[in-house]
Amino acid sequence: MTVVRSSDVMASAVDNELVMMDIERGVYYSLDQIGTDIWNRIAEPVTVADLCAQLMQQYEVDPATCEADVLALLNDMAHNGLLG
Repeated sequence: MTVVRSSDVMASAVDNELVMMDIERGVYYSLDQIGTDIWNRIAEPVTVADLCAQLMQQYEVDPATCEADVLALLNDMAHNGLLG
């Protein structure tokens, strides 16, 4: 599965979070540091497997946990219209 962030979402850093808004839907969304890292990594299309491989190099996380957490975040993003 390949994912990419939506181009319709405005994003801005606020303190230690990334705050985003889908203007069309009027939905606000915020991400912590790792979520922001994932958001930045999906600026261009990337497979979930490649995304997890990148994250496992950056953070101390096992493959199963990484995949489960990334898929949960991506599913939430998709539900909120944040993926393209």
